[in-house]
Amino acid sequence: MNIINKIIKHSIFKNTLALSIIKILDIILPLITIPYLTRVLSLNDFGLLIISLAIYNLANILTDFGFGLSTPYTIAKNKNNSIFLNNYISSIFILKIILFIFSIVFIVLYYNSINSHIIDITIIYLTIAIVLSLTFQTPWFFIGIEKMKTITLLASLSKLLYFFLIFLIVPYYKSINSVLLSIFISNLIASIFYFILIRKFGIQFKLVKFKYIIIIFKENIGFFISRISVHLSTTMNGILIGSILGSTSSAIYGAADKLYNAGIGLMSPISNALYPNMARTKNLKLLIIITLFLFFTSSIFCIIISNFTDIIIPTIFGSKYNDSVQYFNLMLYLVPINIISILFGYTAFSIIDKTNITNYTVIISAIIYIISLLILYFTKQFSIKNLIYMIILIDSITLFFRLTIFSFLYSRKKQSVK
Repeated sequence: MNIINKIIKHSIFKNTLALSIIKILDIILPLITIPYLTRVLSLNDFGLLIISLAIYNLANILTDFGFGLSTPYTIAKNKNNSIFLNNYISSIFILKIILFIFSIVFIVLYYNSINSHIIDITIIYLTIAIVLSLTFQTPWFFIGIEKMKTITLLASLSKLLYFFLIFLIVPYYKSINSVLLSIFISNLIASIFYFILIRKFGIQFKLVKFKYIIIIFKENIGFFISRISVHLSTTMNGILIGSILGSTSSAIYGAADKLYNAGIGLMSPISNALYPNMARTKNLKLLIIITLFLFFTSSIFCIIISNFTDIIIPTIFGSKYNDSVQYFNLMLYLVPINIISILFGYTAFSIIDKTNITNYTVIISAIIYIISLLILYFTKQFSIKNLIYMIILIDSITLFFRLTIFSFLYSRKKQSVK
């Protein structure tokens, strides 16, 4: 009983539990909203929605600029230094405003040049509005100070509001625009509360020297490249499939991808809770125990799920998405691979104060991804199945790089201490 009480009272357990609530909502709510949308929207319209979501997610990566990855570590190490935090967070917000302006240019140019024949002006406005609402959300601040309950409260509010808006607005309009409007309103409300709460924690926004902004910009370039590299093999897939194979194929792939991401998303609360803790405690033994446990349990779970996907997919999305079954079964191979890869990314490398190494492994993988895509395209072998095979191979290579480099650097650090 003492061991159980000790585990329950541990900050990692509390923070993981708080963030797990968000991920539970991420699983439960889409299981209701996505089946509804796949039935209300046509296969073609749902494919266009998948493409639109991918576009605003890419724009959001630009405005985030890797802050979601870098700032928790920096804030965790300086959370008692109010002067530093005021300057640091003010600089981030100034950078975000500048990056938001660039994101507007990106969105307008993309829609007008590539998808002008299928995207109306309202979608452009709504996409920009969504990016604006996401730009000034600050979950990274509360992760850094290990106040996960705040994130749980605001994220839950946003997700539940979106859930209710879908069933309030979409039935009357049954269009992509009504879905995007629901996303915008729910995120805008969350952003307002984030701003209010960050002020209550004593953060004072101020004008800072341009030189300081440039320093933070340079520090985050690696994290930004890392994040956009990751999304080349996630977000970009929907856009590429839609552009090359058509919006119907994008819908079929998107259904399988949504279900896969709902599952792998369960890793987020664990890694987010472990990241600042490992940066502080350097407890590699605990990380290895957690990694092995999650690897074996996820592998068993995926084997069981694979036997029922021909029932699960049509039940969730409808019979017109039967073709998604074969793609989802392939994606199940990615789950145990990426569980280890996530934990031996920023979390593991924070133990040896080398989080930038994670960025390099992702960049290498992104380069391989781009080269592989070009080969598939020019050899006329581009298909959803070949794309997933390619991702499995690339993610396995990424995992190999991370485990090998971490083992080498950790051993060298131990020897230098001796």
